[in-house]
Amino acid sequence: MIAERYWPEIGGVERHLERLCSLLNRRGYRTTVITSSAREGVRRTEVRDGTEIVRMPPRWSRVPPLATLWMFFNRRLWKRADIIHIHDTFPLLFWSLPILLSAARQRTAVTFHGYERDPVPSLFVFLRHVARRLVRRALCIGSFIEQCYRITCDYITLGATERVEVPKTEKREGGIIFVGQLRPDIGIDAYIRAMSILRDRWDVEQHLTIVGAGEAERELRELAESLAVDVTFTGNVADPRPFFRRASLCLAGGYLSILTAMSYGVPVIGYANTPLRYRYFRGVLDAGGPISIQTSPEGIARQIRRVMEWDMQRYASLVRRCVAFASALTWESLVDTYETLWESLLRPR
Repeated sequence: MIAERYWPEIGGVERHLERLCSLLNRRGYRTTVITSSAREGVRRTEVRDGTEIVRMPPRWSRVPPLATLWMFFNRRLWKRADIIHIHDTFPLLFWSLPILLSAARQRTAVTFHGYERDPVPSLFVFLRHVARRLVRRALCIGSFIEQCYRITCDYITLGATERVEVPKTEKREGGIIFVGQLRPDIGIDAYIRAMSILRDRWDVEQHLTIVGAGEAERELRELAESLAVDVTFTGNVADPRPFFRRASLCLAGGYLSILTAMSYGVPVIGYANTPLRYRYFRGVLDAGGPISIQTSPEGIARQIRRVMEWDMQRYASLVRRCVAFASALTWESLVDTYETLWESLLRPR
């Protein structure tokens, strides 16, 4: 596996890859992750949960010629691998040239995770086209990737989440949660504005917990303070599950937070302020996920109020739908998808 970031870094891709490798090891595979030294003090090589982790020297990963040289001189790590699976465009195009120019290319696949920017720049569309043509098979996290990047995916999934006990059906008192990167293009400011509208228009007070970090954090804190909204910023946390257990509603970030919320029976509301974000959330609806997609802070506030006013029978019905949807998207089934994808790489062409 080749990925720009991996444990101990926190994020959706990191979690995806960590769980994938863990389950592959249990199925008898031998996994190695080539990644960057994203922070000082981490070991250059170590074994965790059966996976060998090999990290490039600090800062080399951001300089493509150095990363390419490192990959060439460490070709023992990938040359004899049965499968080489690269996660996302950057390490594929800017680290993996020695792989793509060798016979190992015939054993190479990619997973495309999410999008880099909204709207997607033409350059990024072009780079994904190039990346897709350089590998034999592609798994895409979300159908929007085919639509927005106009590339062909061999398999499409929303990812996976853990199986949990069926939650209680009563409404919780833990308020509303957002989990994800604090990026300006996700529309988290609309979630904060919705809390203000909810209070000012309908006199409904709800506490919002924002779990995550990113470039927009300072701006979001200032907005929450100016609107006098009850918001707690936790920063990045290694395990956000306790927040999901207490939450009554989840305001959508990425697929992993959506699926985790639903696995705990927490209804999800997504804010789609652009065509890309609408297609992103529409992928959940098309797969059968009971997500509410709103296009304005007023719509978000109205939907929150609506769910809060539902009787227990209607709320419990939505909870059951959330749990049923998430329970089908297990990590085990995702590993099955990877194995199916790889079968064609192992067959002679």
